[in-house]
This record gives sequence, structure tokens and C-alpha cells, in this order.
Amino acid sequence: MSYSNNDGWGGFLDICHKQSNTKELDKFFEVFLTISEREEFAKRFNIINELLIGTKTQREIAKDLGVSIANVSRGANLLKLYPKNIKDILKID
Repeated sequence: MSYSNNDGWGGFLDICHKQSNTKELDKFFEVFLTISEREEFAKRFNIINELLIGTKTQREIAKDLGVSIANVSRGANLLKLYPKNIKDILKID
């Protein structure tokens, strides 16, 4: 899917891309996301990260992260849609 700079999401992505370091990006997200929204992003990030590591079952991930098995399953199903090169980008070094 393609986005333009004027559609809201495309503009948001452009501004994200312009942030030069983690500290700037953190301040930027404080403007756009509530604390609970940032916590939800962190949970999703941790779920995806654990799924990509691949050493735990979905139930173990859910228990360890304190999230529902449905959230972990949703992440696993989404990852199935993406090729390896995209999954590699998502991995933490």
C-alpha cells in the first residue's frame, strides 16, 4: 500500500523518518502517543521480538510478557505474511 505525505499516515511516517536519534524520536512520540499507547507498542514490539527469536512457545511468551495468547497468536499470524528480509529488519541486533 502506498501513502502520500498528505494522507496523515504518510506525513506521520515522514516526520518519524526525519528524527535523527532515539532521544528525538522518544520526544516526538510523547507528542503523538499517550503513555498507555506507548506501552501497547512496547508490548507488541516484545511479542514480535520473542516470536522472531523463536525459542519460546506462544503460551510461554504470553505468560512471560503478561499478555493474552490471542495477542501473541495475532503477532505470529501477521509474521507469516512477511518474507524473511522483512523479518530480518524487525530483529534486534
